[in-house]
Amino acid sequence: MVALPVSELLKELFSKLSTSQIKSLLVNSDISARITQERVNRGMSQGEFAELLGVSVPKLNEYEHGYDFKISELSSILDKLDMDYSINITHDRS
Repeated sequence: MVALPVSELLKELFSKLSTSQIKSLLVNSDISARITQERVNRGMSQGEFAELLGVSVPKLNEYEHGYDFKISELSSILDKLDMDYSINITHDRS
């Protein structure tokens, strides 16, 4: 097996996904990154942060690594962190 550069692996992966799947992955990745950054900003371990959110460490690990968030779950997480979100829905005019 020949090792491919990461850029080629990503191109191969994304070529098999629909536009909506790619958008969903990007949104979930952004949410995960923001949750992780909030934990880091607070100087908390995963155990401490999981306790704050009322979830297990394995569940927090899922949240921090691209979890497929439900809006109700995300709302609960952000409420516990005293954070909010906004959704911008537009026509795709590309």
